[in-house]
Formats: sequence, structure tokens, C-alpha cells
Amino acid sequence: MANTIENQNTFVEDLLRQIWITKGARFNAHRRLRIQGQHSIRAISLLTAYLLIVSLFLVIPIFNLSSFQTQLVSYGTSAIAILLLVLSILEGAKEYALKGERMHQCAIELSGLYNAIKIEYEKHSRKSTNSLIIASSATKYQEILMRAAENHDIIDYRYFQSLHSKDFNFTKLEVFWIKLLWFVKVYAVYALLIWGPPIIIFLLVLNQWTQK
Repeated sequence: MANTIENQNTFVEDLLRQIWITKGARFNAHRRLRIQGQHSIRAISLLTAYLLIVSLFLVIPIFNLSSFQTQLVSYGTSAIAILLLVLSILEGAKEYALKGERMHQCAIELSGLYNAIKIEYEKHSRKSTNSLIIASSATKYQEILMRAAENHDIIDYRYFQSLHSKDFNFTKLEVFWIKLLWFVKVYAVYALLIWGPPIIIFLLVLNQWTQK
């Protein structure tokens, strides 16, 4: 009898830990997708503005451009317009807002299940948890996961581990590396798209001024 109770408690604790990790990873996924969605819109909007600004170089004679420079700007704006169109299609297909909402809803359901199991577990003072309750909880956990249209990314799980490094016995170096990977995945591409063009434009303008 004692072994049965111990096995039940072990199973419940394992289930609770699994739900705790999964809901944490999916909350992280929601956060990541929300940030990526915001930066995606910002990047596409700013790239459109940069394209219009560069196009003005051909219309307003602010700079004394040579024939080659004029052709280069014309070609560059055409190439950027095509890349911007492709980027808009690709980013739109990722459906950051929709996927983020699904992740958030799944995480909330898992959080509710976690709390329900925890209350039931504590109510029995961890002495004997009904096997039917255990089976029902495990089934509900699988049903919640099955309703989710997609899974969270591995970086969401790793980031959750880094936030609870003591529970996963992570070193400070491992935590730093995971958070760096998180930053690169969430911010790097959009930072390049947002800040790259104005830096290039500034350098070209600076070079034009220094040649006068």
C-alpha cells in the first residue's frame, strides 16, 4: 500500500513538473511571438519609409549624383522594393499574432490544470491521491496539448530553463548563452532591418559631403 501511494505521488509530482515546464515555455513563446510581431510590423514600415526617402534622391537634386550613382540608386530602390514585397509576404505568413494568442490560451489552460492538480494533491496531504484523478489530469493535459495548433520553439523551453537555472542546475555561462540565443532569435534580424538602412544612408551621405 505504501509503495502504491509513493508511486502515485511520484507520478503526480512528475506530471506537475511537466505541466509547469510546458506552460512556462508557452508563456515564453507568446512573449517571443508578440515581440517578433511588433518588430516585424515596425521593420516593414520603416523599410517602406527608407525606400521612399532614397527614391527622393532621384527627384530632388539635393546631391550632385553622377550618372553611375543615379543608376545605382535607381537599381537599389527597385531591388529593395522587391525584397520588401517578399519580406512582407514571408512575415505575414508567420502569423505572429495568431500563433502568440494560441500559445497564450494554451498556457492559461495549462496553468489552470496545474493549479487544480496542485490543490487536489495538497488536499490529500500527499498521502493518497485518487488514481482516477491522476488519470483524468493526465488525459486533460494531453487534450490541452492536442488542441494547440503548434508547439513552442526549443528556444522558449531553453529560455524557461535559464529563468529557473537552479531547478535545472545550469551554470551562469549556460544561462548567459541561452539568453544570448534568445536575444538573437527575437531581436537580431529586425534590429538589422531597422538600423541597417539608415546607417548605410548616413554613410553614403557623409561620403558625398566629404567629396565636395
